[in-house]
Amino acid sequence: MLARSRGSWRFWWAAFAALLLVHLLALYWPRIEIEGAPQDADKWTHLFLFGAPVVAAFLAVGSMRWLRWLVVLFLLHAPVSEILQARFLPGRSGDVRDALFDAAGVVLGVGLGTLLRRRATRPRAGRID
Repeated sequence: MLARSRGSWRFWWAAFAALLLVHLLALYWPRIEIEGAPQDADKWTHLFLFGAPVVAAFLAVGSMRWLRWLVVLFLLHAPVSEILQARFLPGRSGDVRDALFDAAGVVLGVGLGTLLRRRATRPRAGRID
């Protein structure tokens, strides 16, 4: 179980909820064009949209069983979101590369979340439990 304060736990649950909301809005909102955006900027956005909520979940959720399910759901959501965009959202298209960047974001989120989770649970020098 992750050793953390009640305030920290609440913060990460709130962060996860906010990032999940941003995730869903960005994926299913009608297309927004940003003038002057760098080429492939949307790929970095896909990394963030899938990676950031996973990192927050690793710091909010205590059970590894639930985290595994959450990671599987995010990995399944990557191609499903692209199919839904292509079929049901006017002005949006599905892109296999976007789905790959989504999955890469999940994998990076798992890696960073694991590192941060371990760091949060490691006993600190001079600390007596």
